[in-house]
Amino acid sequence: MQLDIGSFALSFCFMQVLLHNPNYRKLVFKTWACPVYGCPMSVLSEKLKKLKNEFKIWNKSVFGDVH
Repeated sequence: MQLDIGSFALSFCFMQVLLHNPNYRKLVFKTWACPVYGCPMSVLSEKLKKLKNEFKIWNKSVFGDVH
């Protein structure tokens, strides 16, 4: 799904199959538990960035090229 908001293009695709993999929750909890310091918004932003990167790596290793 592609959304255009001003000059920003956001894309997000959620596949239900991710939830059925037993390592999905472990990855989320492990990544989210890593300590990040700063104001609450910067902590949230950093944790989401880390999670996104971990998902990219995990997705390729588990599912390969889905396109």
